[in-house]
Amino acid sequence: MSAPVLVLAHSASGMERARRLYAGGDVEVARLEGVESVHAWLGQILRRPPRVLVLIDIGDDTAVATVVARLRGVPTIVDTGDVVFELERSRGARSSLGLALVWAGERGAIRAATHVVVRGKEHLRLIGSKATFAPDVAPANARPVEGKRVREQSALDGFVVGLIGSMNRAPRLGLVYGWDIVEALALVDASVQALLVGDGPGRRDLEDRARKLGVLERCRFVGAIDPDDTPEWIGAMDVAVSTQTNDLVGAVRTTGKLPLYLACGCPVLASDVGEAKRLLGPLGWTIPYNGVVDSRYPQRLAGAVEELRADPAEVERRRADALELHQREYDATKIRRRIRALIDDLVSRSS
Repeated sequence: MSAPVLVLAHSASGMERARRLYAGGDVEVARLEGVESVHAWLGQILRRPPRVLVLIDIGDDTAVATVVARLRGVPTIVDTGDVVFELERSRGARSSLGLALVWAGERGAIRAATHVVVRGKEHLRLIGSKATFAPDVAPANARPVEGKRVREQSALDGFVVGLIGSMNRAPRLGLVYGWDIVEALALVDASVQALLVGDGPGRRDLEDRARKLGVLERCRFVGAIDPDDTPEWIGAMDVAVSTQTNDLVGAVRTTGKLPLYLACGCPVLASDVGEAKRLLGPLGWTIPYNGVVDSRYPQRLAGAVEELRADPAEVERRRADALELHQREYDATKIRRRIRALIDDLVSRSS
């Protein structure tokens, strides 16, 4: 008797996606964690192959699993949200050998896969006919929550610009996630405050830069929070910022933060790139971003923040628009049906 549909995730965020969009019924979901775990799952694929194998995100472990499944004749779906080689090259944190291995792993996984699920329309065009579009969705608890308590405990009494995410460095670019908010803060009215939720190796860099610009007292670096509390922290924001570079990496990549902000009814200011350009551009919520590192972007971001700060009624209109956009574009039930139809088609074809 064949095994159920097997979904293996490369990361914690991949596991969240697996649970939201794949789990249920005949689907078994698991995380690849460490060499022993990878060996165990590869052994299971060889001994008792599933009807369909799904691998969430491309890494060294999932790349190997894709090739093994292909050799075993198992229909395999690779679910990815990045052009991984270009992303790692842009970050600049890997050696030449490391980049070569990433290139080979990504190329091998895409070629070996029976089908590819992508999270951005630009990525869909890049992969071609063997790809299906299924964007990230917000966590199940994402919803509008009043942020009054958070504002009071964090001494937020002005117009709040925020973000949620890991404050990682991109050494080659000289950037840290959240850099644009800190830079823009020095260019706006003193009543504007920044709420930066999350942690990471680049947090101290942002704090040092805020201190140098004289805006540290207007920044709230919260650190890591309980995921269950995320909606309340977003509820304390008047507007969230989502920035992608204007290159292949940014055009293809669609951050899971976008549906999260929208599900919480939070307006978004985003760079005019990729999925944000497609969805938010028509609403006037995007800002031009030139190239990979746009030193003028914070100035344009500051201008957009000032326009919103001066028009509270527009902020409220955008909250309603955010919820409507989320319902239209990120309905988890519809996306689950799309993925299930793909799996059922692979099962019937393999049978």
